[in-house]
Amino acid sequence: NEAGSGYDPSPANMYKNREIRFDADITYYGKTFKGALYGLAYPDGYLVNSKRVSTGYPVRKYLDESVSMSDPSPLFAWIRLADIYLIYAEAQYELGHEDEARTYINKIRERALLPDITSSGEDLFKDLQHERRIELFFEDDKRFMDVRRWMIADVTGSKPDKGIILEK
Repeated sequence: NEAGSGYDPSPANMYKNREIRFDADITYYGKTFKGALYGLAYPDGYLVNSKRVSTGYPVRKYLDESVSMSDPSPLFAWIRLADIYLIYAEAQYELGHEDEARTYINKIRERALLPDITSSGEDLFKDLQHERRIELFFEDDKRFMDVRRWMIADVTGSKPDKGIILEK
């Protein structure tokens, strides 16, 4: 999290003052879904009664509370505009067109009510990597392919992660 954001990682406040994408995309202890209070995840981030969610944060992304869970024809996004913008931004960065790359990264940030980035050079690429990690988390194998393409597996560990940072 950015310095001065107001985020407090203590168990009592760990879900407050988070980026809006966190609240929109993740279910966590104390959050409601379909009118029911969610209470399976514990503040240390692990589930004790399920092996389905290794991070302790079930994905809420793409879930519409107004749609029945038994609906046999859910809608699925094959590719999202955010992914197209970030692919384009990365291509523009690699071509040396940093202004264009920044413009498309900022389109994603504006939608998340975040300030524009103004970085350049290597810092711009790090900002791009961060936006892909946050915006596209748990979407197919995008993170895996990013880690491979950027050759950063040594930084992320032996296996490319799914976009969630777990600290113990």
